[in-house]
Amino acid sequence: MLYALEASGLISPDLDQFINVGWGSKSTQFHGSIGKAAAQASSSGTSSTIPKSLSHSSDDGLPRITFRGDAAFFAVSSLDPYCSSTSHARRQIRIYSRDGPRLSATSESLPGLEPPIAWRPSGNVLSSLVRYGYKGGGEGNEGRWEVAMLERNGLRHGGFELREKKEEWKKARCGEMAWNADSEVLAIWFQRQDEDVSESCVIEEYKQAS
Repeated sequence: MLYALEASGLISPDLDQFINVGWGSKSTQFHGSIGKAAAQASSSGTSSTIPKSLSHSSDDGLPRITFRGDAAFFAVSSLDPYCSSTSHARRQIRIYSRDGPRLSATSESLPGLEPPIAWRPSGNVLSSLVRYGYKGGGEGNEGRWEVAMLERNGLRHGGFELREKKEEWKKARCGEMAWNADSEVLAIWFQRQDEDVSESCVIEEYKQAS
């Protein structure tokens, strides 16, 4: 499947622009005053020569694929090198319809995006993970991870912070994530330096399960 997508050009580092088919665009959504200014600056085409979104050094470089519960859509997370640099790359999520397959949407830029993705069986959101506090990562305190929820149009729709400690954050990587059948619990597997652990998050209440 992934080979076929690459051969057809549906997975390509050149597809850096936000793509949205049949859904509302980011510019039409509410951002608040600061977010609106950032969205307008992004759409104006101004950019820095240094990439603002970079993958973390723990990224294994492997693609991930997840299907929606009804299998009508699937999402692929891939590590894309920047065309202007051979040493810089970022994670990007692309969403495809089963027919074709046809590219339906490309996620908004998410600095610090980690490899794991999992589509909620109920189909309303796609879960991913964002790492904060490193150069090219999410803006915020070092040692923080957030579960980021994406809509089918590739836009982020909320999320919540995980409870990993800063010391563990430095040397750990997120292995995978998976939902249970009724879409209420999201399990996340972390690979620390000396042990593997998992967190179970009750999404209905947006709290980690003990």
